[in-house]
This record gives sequence, C-alpha cells and structure tokens, in this order.
Amino acid sequence: MSPKTTVYVVDDDRAMVSSLTSLIEIFGFDVKEFTSAEDFLAAYTPSGPACLVVDMRLPRMSGLELVRELASQGKPLPAIFITGDADAGSMAEANEQGAVGLLEKPFRSQELRDSIHAALAQNGSRPGKPLPR
Repeated sequence: MSPKTTVYVVDDDRAMVSSLTSLIEIFGFDVKEFTSAEDFLAAYTPSGPACLVVDMRLPRMSGLELVRELASQGKPLPAIFITGDADAGSMAEANEQGAVGLLEKPFRSQELRDSIHAALAQNGSRPGKPLPR
C-alpha cells in the first residue's frame, strides 16, 4: 500500500488554517495543520509524499525561515507560500528558497490546487484523486 499524500498547512491565522484545510480535503488530500513554524518543526517527520502550504509572515519564525530550516535538517519539502502582502523582495526570496508557488491572499482555489499538484510532481508524488479542471 502506498503512503497517503499529505499537505501540511502552517499559518498563524486559525480561520485561514480551517479554510485551507477544508479546501485541501475537498481536493482529496490528507491535511495536517499547524499554527506556528515551531509546532510544525517539532511534529514533522517525513513519511511519504507531501508538500507544505505556509504563510510567509509568521511570528517568531517566518515561512521562509521554516523552509530554510527544513533544508538544513535534510528534510526539504516542496513549499507553496501564501501571503497577504507580496512584494518584489519577498517574491525573490521565495523563489531563491525553491518555492513552487507564491499565492497572494485572496487567491482562487484553482490556483492553490494547481500549486499543490505542481509541488507534489516536483518531489515525484502522485496525487490520489484527480479533479476536473
């Protein structure tokens, strides 16, 4: 039996986490949610196909710092950054960190879905439930 595909959601806004979780579950993925980068790092153990949907601006440790930390621990994870205020500098930094997507809030569900599929394709994962376009 192949491992289940998981999308990890990290955002300090609980309403956003809830909304993202509901939407990503509709896409057919398992979701694990966290409200801080530190909580995610403490809990994360690579165990199958996965990607990360993370807010760029988190308190204490930003989404960019989280992705850098994962890479330094030898646990890189394809990342989709979400932000309420994208600027040229943050977009460039996200690209340097290998971002699969950078979505500015509010974004369309199709943009998120496409970014998740791109992230999973990047690490060789195959999503379990294809959705119509």
